[in-house]
Amino acid sequence: MPHFPAVQVEAYLKLHIISQKRDMQGLAPFHNQRKVAKGGMQYKLEVCMVSADGLRSADWMSQSSDPYCICKVKGKGTTSIRTKVVSKDLNPVWQHKEVIEDFYHGDALLFTVKDSDKIKHDDTLGSVQLQRPSW
Repeated sequence: MPHFPAVQVEAYLKLHIISQKRDMQGLAPFHNQRKVAKGGMQYKLEVCMVSADGLRSADWMSQSSDPYCICKVKGKGTTSIRTKVVSKDLNPVWQHKEVIEDFYHGDALLFTVKDSDKIKHDDTLGSVQLQRPSW
């Protein structure tokens, strides 16, 4: 397989995030026992991974990519959401919306856009980290 030098591109990820404070008293008992930083507030997030623009081509045969996006709460391995794969598109539109229930003040969201590959490991096309209160 040919080796290509790394190419730097300027790409964009469009997100829509709505946060809503949660009342700790209405939660199951195991949530109340969680150790959080003093003043740690819990949020319910509605995360919509809308689209990406200007992604790099990661597939040398088709000069395109098969992108998907993953959102994880950094440091919490079980909390993640993922879009569908959009085949052969450098400007994918996902419109994928899900709710994250377990988000606390001080947590960060990590968004990673990858290229789906059947033959080899998926390539990372880019990533961005958002930490409250920046949104």
